[in-house]
Amino acid sequence: MPKLPRNPNQARVVRALVKLGGTAQPGRGKGSHRLVEMPGARRPIIVPSFINAPLMHGILRESGITLEQFLEVY
Repeated sequence: MPKLPRNPNQARVVRALVKLGGTAQPGRGKGSHRLVEMPGARRPIIVPSFINAPLMHGILRESGITLEQFLEVY
């Protein structure tokens, strides 16, 4: 089973979500958080500046993409 990147970067995570069909919301988000709207998601995905493994799994689960799909574009 593939593993998550060791220290995911906020900019790279947002870029990967956009490549997978999401829309980044510039100027939205509180403080250092960024919002990405994913098709099929009930609400925008919140991507904070510091991302650990459990948080990354939650982002993937909320966005409806698999780890393999994420790693292909990351």
